[in-house]
Amino acid sequence: RSAQFIQTLIPRETIITNDNKTLNRLELDIFIPSRNLAFEFNGTYWHDERHVNSTSHQNKRLLCKEKNITLIQIWQDSWVYTRDACESLIKRALNIYSTQQINNQIITTPHKTIQDFIQENSTQPITPSDCCMALTNKQNEILCAIGININNHTIEINSYAEIEPIQNSLQLFIQYKQD
Repeated sequence: RSAQFIQTLIPRETIITNDNKTLNRLELDIFIPSRNLAFEFNGTYWHDERHVNSTSHQNKRLLCKEKNITLIQIWQDSWVYTRDACESLIKRALNIYSTQQINNQIITTPHKTIQDFIQENSTQPITPSDCCMALTNKQNEILCAIGININNHTIEINSYAEIEPIQNSLQLFIQYKQD
């Protein structure tokens, strides 16, 4: 299903599934040669440490890095329970951005609304943040949100979620906070 989803996003590009050649017999679930981009969909059962060496995922990442291949690893639980967030991550990796018109307005309150959005649309658990911000569309619906802490002029991103990738969203948030 994941390969079909990716194929619908880039129908004119070659997608190799179950590729055993690129990494010398280590399998890549999906490899897109024109982009040097690979996806691994790690099943909870077969990728458990009882079935694979505890360093196998790290070794695969290092091999990909040596070959200048960007590797995106998505766990089965994330794909099943936070599918929209995973699809958004895939679109961002493929440089496919939302065509929705965003307001140039960043909202910062109420925190609970933004935190709820992050909780529902991220593959990671929400982390408490000093500041939460969101970008909205013309209907004032949240498209992406971020939770950050600022310490000694350093911005630390704690949480991020989006329903569709918004080009330059992180830059917009950081610029807003620095102004």
